[in-house]
This record gives sequence, C-alpha cells and structure tokens, in this order.
Amino acid sequence: MQKNTAAIDVVARFLARRDYSEYELRQRLQQKDYSAEEIDAAMEEAIQRRWLLPPEELATRVARELHAKGKSYRYIANYLTSKKLPHIQRDEDLEIQKAQGLVQKKFHFSPPYDFEQKKKILQYLRNRTYDEPTIRTVLNEVE
Repeated sequence: MQKNTAAIDVVARFLARRDYSEYELRQRLQQKDYSAEEIDAAMEEAIQRRWLLPPEELATRVARELHAKGKSYRYIANYLTSKKLPHIQRDEDLEIQKAQGLVQKKFHFSPPYDFEQKKKILQYLRNRTYDEPTIRTVLNEVE
C-alpha cells in the first residue's frame, strides 16, 4: 500500500508542473519502475480526484500553445498523436497567418517575392512541416 501512495504522489508532482495525458503519466510511472497494478491504481485515483483534464480539453490546450509558437498543423497533429490525444480541427486561415508570420520574422522580405526569396521561403516552411497549399498561398501573396 505504501508503494501505491508513492505512485499517486509522483502523479501529483508531475501534474503540479503541467498537464499530462493519461498515456504520458503511465509512461513516466513505468520509467520509474512502478508495477502495472500500482500504475492502474494511481491513474484511477487521479481520475477520481479529477486531476486529469478530459483528452479533448487537453488536446485543445496543447494545440493552442503550439499554435502560439508558430507550429504547423501537421506538427501539432503528430505531437498530439504521440501523446495519444485526439486531433483538432484544421484552420486554414490560421495556418497561413502562422506561416506568413514566420517568414516575416525570419527573412524580413516583403511580397512580392523574387525567385531566390521564394526558394528560401519554400525550404524554410517545408522544414517546419507546412503543407504545400499553405506554402503556395504564402509564396503567391501580393502586397
């Protein structure tokens, strides 16, 4: 029984710093060599105490934070999948705004772009996992 309270204490310490998905917490507890029974008991207690956010709410919150950092929808979807969280709706206008903001911040170019500038922008946005339609929209932008 002492070990079960230790597992729930570890969960409480993790959740005091930031929100985690149930999958992430299970992974963390496994890394700390807790047994499956101890992990299940700790997760059950955390859910009963309502320490864990619903997966949809957590996914929305995480996505909002990543959007603010300029991450692409594809990056966000992969991140949410890795945390076993549900996907969010894609907002095309927001994607274009983020890509434009990144280009302005990185290059200080003004549209219309010449061929060399377009090459640099294309590579930059591809490296940040933006999709081709979004990149084309940014490249064909006219002031």
